[in-house]
Amino acid sequence: MPCSCCGGFTHIDAPGFDVDKTLAGRFVKVADCLRNMNTTFGLRRCIVRLIFTQSTGGSRAVGEEYVPSATEILPNPRVLDFTGIAEVVSSAALIEAGSLVVQEISGRYQEDALRGLGPGGTPIPKDTSFYWEVEFVNRGGNPLSNVKRRFTPSSVPAYLPGKVQWVQTLQRAQGDRKRDGQPR
Repeated sequence: MPCSCCGGFTHIDAPGFDVDKTLAGRFVKVADCLRNMNTTFGLRRCIVRLIFTQSTGGSRAVGEEYVPSATEILPNPRVLDFTGIAEVVSSAALIEAGSLVVQEISGRYQEDALRGLGPGGTPIPKDTSFYWEVEFVNRGGNPLSNVKRRFTPSSVPAYLPGKVQWVQTLQRAQGDRKRDGQPR
């Protein structure tokens, strides 16, 4: 049934319709500038990265692991507190387990990038691993005092157009990089 005030409904998949040119699409840059102010004021103390590692042995975790790509998500997103991460005693060591939520991820990002997929949704190669990394920046400015925690997505990223942001829930994973950024 056509809309009586405008003569029809908008089809978001119609030729010529561009989500980036809508009012919400144009607000992405404004929202990013406002989010960056939170970092400038010292209210965003976490660096969030999308990490790809490759293994020299032709398959994941076979051979030496190296980091060909570590992309920082900017402006810094909001990491909801670490209280969902708990230390758990295992048979081998004390490990961290749990989850956290990353909000206010810029609307500039594409879902495939946040999921670690290539152009057109192509899967990552069999010798490559993808994960998220959250690094809480400690006072004093010494990057070697910051723990780089590894996380895997526990859901697909959710885009909230009314808030011009992506939201991603992450599950704590083992295999953190060393504090200098090298794989363990």
